[in-house]
Amino acid sequence: MTAEWGMISQELMKRGILVTTGVKERLLALRNPIEVLDQGGKIGFERGMLSIDVLNEMVDLAGNTAPNEVEKIRQPIGRTIAPVNEPEPVKIQYRNNLPDWSEKDFSGMATDVDNDILIHYDITGNSTTEGKMGHIQACFNDRLESIRKMIVKNSRLPRKPQEIGRLNIEYQRYQGYENLAVAIGLVNDPRHTKNGHLMFGLEDETGEMNCLLTIRQGDDRDRMHEQVVEAGLMPD
Repeated sequence: MTAEWGMISQELMKRGILVTTGVKERLLALRNPIEVLDQGGKIGFERGMLSIDVLNEMVDLAGNTAPNEVEKIRQPIGRTIAPVNEPEPVKIQYRNNLPDWSEKDFSGMATDVDNDILIHYDITGNSTTEGKMGHIQACFNDRLESIRKMIVKNSRLPRKPQEIGRLNIEYQRYQGYENLAVAIGLVNDPRHTKNGHLMFGLEDETGEMNCLLTIRQGDDRDRMHEQVVEAGLMPD
């Protein structure tokens, strides 16, 4: 019966012997590795790095064998694959869960009818949605750049617009209402919460972020401003 590595490792540390992975596996395969290590003095090895050649000499002196390796040699190479049995037919009481279905109700089977298909118009090669991903990205970036220039030129922004990807990384800097950040992008998936607040995604060439526009209450509410926002948010 082979020994566990914990016991072998303690014995190696006590003797001041270092081993490699190959030597470790060889020791684990031996029936009595401690007896093999005791043979080191007979060949002039006391401590240091134990090589596989020195270990083999010690094994020959001790007369140990590796039972695991012997068993592996006796076993045939390869593996046995379980036989594949023919699937047994399953008796289905009703087809499509319709108890009143009967083959006699139909004049013929669909597979018995010849296919008679007439193509009236084929748009192959003329579709406006064809194109590589690079073309789609170029269209997105060009549209975003045009909108960004128009907003910067015609608006008084409280801060310089920043990339959404950078804002996502440094979001902790903008905690609280007193810390402002400005981002310009295209709107995705605008929707309302159950309390009437407006949620939407804002996307530019660097990333996407979720935004929440809360409805102000009381005298602080600006209904004219809300109508402008609703009209300007169009999903792309």
